[in-house]
Amino acid sequence: MNRRGWLWAGSVTVVLGVCLWSSTLVRGYEPSDTPERFLSQPNAAAERRYAEGELAGAIAAREGRYLVYEYGWPVGNYEELLCQKYGVEVLNQGCMGVAGRVDWESGFTKAVQRELERRYGRDVFAECRLEARQLSEARAACE
Repeated sequence: MNRRGWLWAGSVTVVLGVCLWSSTLVRGYEPSDTPERFLSQPNAAAERRYAEGELAGAIAAREGRYLVYEYGWPVGNYEELLCQKYGVEVLNQGCMGVAGRVDWESGFTKAVQRELERRYGRDVFAECRLEARQLSEARAACE
């Protein structure tokens, strides 16, 4: 990069830094000013993806296809219990969700959960989590 390019890049950096610094100075820094706060704010595209997922989930659940998306570490044999008792297939996405897909998957899962709650009259997910936790604790006590 030539001298003019470096000068231009440096001045843009300084201008951006001053703008960010001055906006923080004027507004005052708030501990809630984190990337997570801005990412969690609803926007039209995220709401649309959620609604699309919710519609797809409602259609799938009415057809008897129970599929839910979950994140994080599963408790014991929770996924197996859901499958054996209620025919629910769990797709565990691990610890990281892909931006954009999380909204759709959340809507889809919520629709399936509502249908299962309507069908069985109780929260089958909480029931299976509790049973899986109890089985895990019983196994741990035996070891």
